[in-house]
Amino acid sequence: MVKTVTFAQVIDLDTQVNIPSEFMQLIGPQTQKNAVIIYSPTNDLLRIFFTDISDIYKVEAKIDSLSHEFLSSLGSFLGAHEITPLYTTGFCEKECLYEGYFEIDPLKMPLEEFKKYFSNIPGISEVKMVHFKI
Repeated sequence: MVKTVTFAQVIDLDTQVNIPSEFMQLIGPQTQKNAVIIYSPTNDLLRIFFTDISDIYKVEAKIDSLSHEFLSSLGSFLGAHEITPLYTTGFCEKECLYEGYFEIDPLKMPLEEFKKYFSNIPGISEVKMVHFKI
């Protein structure tokens, strides 16, 4: 079973969160209507990614190692399919884990096809996908 490294939620900026005006002035005008909030308990960081998408997919994967070969294969796969992750992380303790958050357009690549391709990246032994939606 794949261990969870981070926690996330997709929110509607108009109804679910109040960002102080001082921060919004620094960030600048946002045309996006939603945000993805990702919390990493290992370093106690909260990240906010603005987006128009209301569906986000998280990939949790067990990997052999966080090696150059794995990262290169992952980069090739994502580049070939024009997929840009919102956020990725990985670490090795007793086992090596990778997590990535993606805005997957089902018209460009069906979700099951994405999971199949992702599962075939060398070094991945197990993949779990989690769907986040407003």
